[in-house]
Amino acid sequence: MDEMTVASYLMLACASPLLGFVVLVFFGRRMGRGSGVVATGLVMGSLGLSIAGLAGWVAKDAFNQAYYVEATSVRWLAWGSGGGITVGTFVDSLTVAMFVMVSLIASLVHLFSIAWVSGEERKSRYFALLNLFVFGVLAAILSGSLVQVLVFLEVAGVASFLLVGFWFQRRGPAMGALKSIVVNGIGTAAFLLGLGILVANVGVAAVNFGGSQGELVGEKGGEWLTWVGLLLFVGAAVRAGQFPLHVWLPESMESPAPVSALAHGTTLMAVGVYVVARIYPILTDDARLVIAIVGCVTLLMGALLAMVQMKLRRVLAYGAMSQAGYMMLFFGTGGYTAGLVHMFTYSFFGACLFLGAACVIHAVKGEEDFRQMGGLWRRMPLTALGFAVGAMAMIGVPLFSGAYSHGLGMASVYEYARVLASSEQTRLGMFLFYVPAMVSFVTAYYMGRCWWLVFAGRSRDEDLVEEASEPFLMLLPIGMLALLSANFYEFFLLPSLMSKSFPAVMPGGGLQPVPTIWAATETDNVMEWVTHLLMGRAGGYAWWGFLGVIPAIVVYYGGFGVAERLRRLPVVNLVCHWLRERMFLDSLYNVVFVRGVLVVAWAVELMDRYVLETVVDFVGQAVRRTGEAIGKLETRNSKFESNSNV
Repeated sequence: MDEMTVASYLMLACASPLLGFVVLVFFGRRMGRGSGVVATGLVMGSLGLSIAGLAGWVAKDAFNQAYYVEATSVRWLAWGSGGGITVGTFVDSLTVAMFVMVSLIASLVHLFSIAWVSGEERKSRYFALLNLFVFGVLAAILSGSLVQVLVFLEVAGVASFLLVGFWFQRRGPAMGALKSIVVNGIGTAAFLLGLGILVANVGVAAVNFGGSQGELVGEKGGEWLTWVGLLLFVGAAVRAGQFPLHVWLPESMESPAPVSALAHGTTLMAVGVYVVARIYPILTDDARLVIAIVGCVTLLMGALLAMVQMKLRRVLAYGAMSQAGYMMLFFGTGGYTAGLVHMFTYSFFGACLFLGAACVIHAVKGEEDFRQMGGLWRRMPLTALGFAVGAMAMIGVPLFSGAYSHGLGMASVYEYARVLASSEQTRLGMFLFYVPAMVSFVTAYYMGRCWWLVFAGRSRDEDLVEEASEPFLMLLPIGMLALLSANFYEFFLLPSLMSKSFPAVMPGGGLQPVPTIWAATETDNVMEWVTHLLMGRAGGYAWWGFLGVIPAIVVYYGGFGVAERLRRLPVVNLVCHWLRERMFLDSLYNVVFVRGVLVVAWAVELMDRYVLETVVDFVGQAVRRTGEAIGKLETRNSKFESNSNV
C-alpha cells in the first residue's frame, strides 16, 4: 500500500462535501428535493472514504506504534532562512478517528434532514450550508498547522453563522447569528494574538504540527508560553461554549433543529476540543491548571442553567456546554486520553439527544416549550426510547457509553486533585473532583426533568400530541446513534487509539495521561477493569449521579404544580430568577461591552461633529480668508506699480 494512501483517502473525504456545496450553489434550485439526496450521498461518500482511511491505518499496523504520523506539506509563506508557514496534512490516530466520527454524524443528520425540510422552500440553501460546514470541520481536522486550522474553522464559522440565521426574516435567528459571529470573533482574535506571540518567540516552525513542536517551545519556553497557551485555548474554548464566552451557544438554538445535532451541539464543540488536543504540547502546567478551573466552572454553570430552562433545545445546549466543560477539565488535569474519549462518546449521545429533540419539534409543529408538551411517548414511543438512551448515557448510567468516558476522566481528575491537594502552593485540590462529582447529580436531575416533561405524564396540549408522528427517515438516525450511545464495548479501542496521538515531547516534562486507567483495555481481563472503574472511588460517583432522576420525577410527576409551589419560596424564587436571567451575564456584557461600545461611538460622533468639523471648518475659513487677503494685497501692489510706471 502506498505511503500516502490514508492521507489521500482523507483528502478525498474532505473534498466530497465541498463538491456538494459547489454543485448545490449553482444547480441546487433546479434539483428541488433532489438537492437533499445529492448532499446526503456526497457526505455518505465522505463517510465511506473515512472508513477506508481507517482500514488503511489499521493495515499499516499503526496502532502498535507509540507515536506514528503521516504528514505532507508544501511551503506557503517563506519566513526567515529556510523556514516558513507550510500548508499540508497531518494524519495520526486522532485524525483518522475524528474523520469517521464527524462524517458518520454528518451523514445521519443529512439523512434526518431530508424528512425534516420536506416542507421548506430553500432546501438547496440548507443542504449547501450543511455541506460547507462539514467541509470546514473535516479540513480543520486534516490541517497540518495551527494557521490552517484557524482558516478552516472560520469557514465552518461562516457556515454556522448562515445556518443560525437561516430564517433571517425573524428577529431571533438574525440576532442569534449576529451574536455567534461576534463572540466567535473574539476567540479568533485571541487565537491570532497567541500565534503571533508564539511565532515571535520561537519561529514559524512552532505552528506546524509534529513531534518537534513541544521540543521547540520547551527550549525557549518561559512565562510567555503560559499566555500563548491560554490565548490559543480561548480560540478553541469559544467554539466549545466555555465560560465566559459561552453566551452565543443558547442563541445558536435559533437554527433549524437538525443543525444543532451537527454543528452547535456536537461537532463544533468536538473540533474545539480537538484544537486543545493539538496545542497540548505547548501547554505549561499553569496553563493546564487554568484550563481545568475554566472547565470546572463551565460544567457547573451549564448544569445549573439547564435546570430551569423551559425550552427543549435550551436544556440540551446548556447540557452540551456542561459536557464540554468536563472535557476541558479532563485535559487540564492530565487526562489527555480521557478528554478525547469523552469527546467521542458525547458526540454520539449528544447527537442522539439533539436529533430526538428535532423529531419532537417537527412533530409538534415547531413548539419547544415544555408547558405545551407532555405525554408524547404514546405517539412517539421509539423517539422517547432513543431520547431516554441518550439521556442515560449523558447522566452516566452504568453500561452506557457516558459512564465509561466519565469514569475514565474522573479517575484522572481524582489523581490530579490528590496531588494538587497535597501541594503547599494551593488548597484548590479536591474541589476539582468534588464539584464535577456533584454536578453529575444535577445532570441526572435536568435530563430526567427534560424527558419527563416531554414524553411522560399528561398532555398539556391535546391538539399537538394527537397530530404528532415519527417518520422513518428520522427514526433511523436516532436509532443508530442510540445504539452507539448504549453499547460501550466498541469504545474499548478508543483509549489505546487516542493515547497513540499523545505528543512524544512535552515542554518541561508536563503531565502525562494516567496510564493505569486505560492500560487494562489492552489486557484480557476487561470485565475486571470495568467493574473496578464503575465501583471504585473515582467511578462510583456515577451511581450517585443517577439518583438525581428521582427528585426530578417527584417534582414534575403531575406537571408544574409542585415546581410552582416550590418556586414561591423566597430563596428558591430568587435563585430561579437568577438562573433564568442566565446569572445576569448577558445583561452584564450588554452594559459593559455593547452599551460601552455605543457610548464610545456616540462620543466619537460628537467629537467628529463638534470638534473635528469645527477645527476643519476653522482651518478652511482661515485659509480662504488668508488667500483673499493675500489676493487683495497683490491687487493693490499691482495697481501701485502700474501708477508708478505711468
